[in-house]
Amino acid sequence: MKQATSSPKYITPALPLLAVVFLVSACGTLDIAAVADTQFMMSTRTLPFERILVVCDTRDLGLKSELEEGMKRYLEETAGVEAFRDLDLFTPLKTLSEKEKVWALKDAGINVVLYMSAGGSGRSLRDWLYTEAEDVDKTTQAWQSSVVRLIIPETGQVVWAAGLPGESQLITSETPARKLYAAITSDLLKRGFLALPTDNQPLIRGFNR
Repeated sequence: MKQATSSPKYITPALPLLAVVFLVSACGTLDIAAVADTQFMMSTRTLPFERILVVCDTRDLGLKSELEEGMKRYLEETAGVEAFRDLDLFTPLKTLSEKEKVWALKDAGINVVLYMSAGGSGRSLRDWLYTEAEDVDKTTQAWQSSVVRLIIPETGQVVWAAGLPGESQLITSETPARKLYAAITSDLLKRGFLALPTDNQPLIRGFNR
């Protein structure tokens, strides 16, 4: 594995103008503290993301399946995005080579990975990155204080991260799943990482019929 470079791939306390932190409440029941790389948002032409891979990183396959399926369904119901489960793309029943993993991402047209930490499966983060991508920088405060991250697979750049209320360091079976999906999706929509489905946009005479 390549060593992480010294150049930051995420916002740090040394770059306060790039960090925008919000406390987001979904349906008034679950708050997440989220931070985004506004420099990336202002410079990229890839937003809003349209094809997203949902990853729940845990050894508990039951929890993984439940959270990935729930997050996938919620995203597709409320945002203009096509979502894929990690379990479907990289089935644990088959061992894939690094080249096969890259082609799975490319064939599905994945342009962003939503990574949820639920204890860690022991898999390398490189499983969800392209071969040419640099390693994800896990030394940043944003990474270490968050449990949900948005990662660009081509570069290994973390462009959004969110932490749970209180001392929660992991997503567990006790985490209110539906409220978590709503809080994540709401913040990503608000910041422009995702867009509302076309049918949910206000009707414009002569265009939407």
